[in-house]
Amino acid sequence: MADKITMSDMAAELGVSVATVHRALTNRGRINKETREKILELAKKMNYRPNLVARTLSSKKNIRIAFSSPDNFFYSEIIEGIKAAMEEYRHIGISTDFILTEDYSPHKQTEQLIRVLEDGGYDAVAISPTHTLLLNPIVEKFIAGGKPVITVNNDLGNTSRSCYVGENSYMSGHMAAQIYCDLMDEGSHIALMRSLVSAEGLHDRITGFMDYVSEQKKINILGIYDFYDNIGNAHEISKQILLTTRAKGIFCNSMMGTIGMARAAGELSPEKRPFMIGYDFNEEIETCIRENILYGILFQSPFSQGYYAVKLIRQLIDGSIPQAIQESPFFYIPTQLILKTNLIQIWNDKRIKISSQIELPV
Repeated sequence: MADKITMSDMAAELGVSVATVHRALTNRGRINKETREKILELAKKMNYRPNLVARTLSSKKNIRIAFSSPDNFFYSEIIEGIKAAMEEYRHIGISTDFILTEDYSPHKQTEQLIRVLEDGGYDAVAISPTHTLLLNPIVEKFIAGGKPVITVNNDLGNTSRSCYVGENSYMSGHMAAQIYCDLMDEGSHIALMRSLVSAEGLHDRITGFMDYVSEQKKINILGIYDFYDNIGNAHEISKQILLTTRAKGIFCNSMMGTIGMARAAGELSPEKRPFMIGYDFNEEIETCIRENILYGILFQSPFSQGYYAVKLIRQLIDGSIPQAIQESPFFYIPTQLILKTNLIQIWNDKRIKISSQIELPV
């Protein structure tokens, strides 16, 4: 029982913040003498035992993180968020090595992570996995070695990873389906474009979409069309759907598919274009929204995902992770619906100083 006592437990008992408890236990930072004595007395009474791995890591001057992901323009936004958090932590020396794969190959990503493991010099790993199962063994090896592992954007729910940072993909699919059901005529037919990349989030979006449509019984799904997350494939398949089926709408579960289906619709006259919502954002997608080719997109704030991944790693290393995340290790970034009228929110994801949703140790 004693091993399960956390700083959050003591903070709740005394009505102070986790950061205050952390300062008292580590004898760092400014804290009222009376408050410190109360915390130390309670720690002794509750037989509190610190996380020795976290204590060892947090005593180091520099923290070294390995971030592993595919290499494309979506993940470049996550990297920008990571760099922003690193800048905030410049005074304690957090550094990140970006280890990127050229495609979605789990074999290549595993080879790179093996080299990270053999290096032995990293304190934590953040990973956007390319496969829901094949990367599990290497992730468990990091965990067995006492290294915190955070999954970003896509999860490995069958591992002992420390936390997931990203959108709730199933609810994101629900959200998309509600928009189609609410805005399309009852009885309309739609086609689902599915990326076959083995990422848990992409599958969950389709599942969430189909579950909602099945519950509401307002629109009809013509079929699911796989395009292997390739823009050219998505473009050709979308053209074929629009030429040969009754589809009045198309939904796609990934950025590459969104670009491909928008290109196909853009080749049609405005009155023949289907109702379409996709995912994520770049200049081409912005143009398609402004020109009414896309109704909008679901935006998962990649900058914020990278930013908070570093914040959580710092807390894991300091042993001050919030109790809510200890109990349910998910940090969900809200999915936003972006239309022509609120495109500015995309840029605000970077510009606005991110509020302290997670209390950080001092």
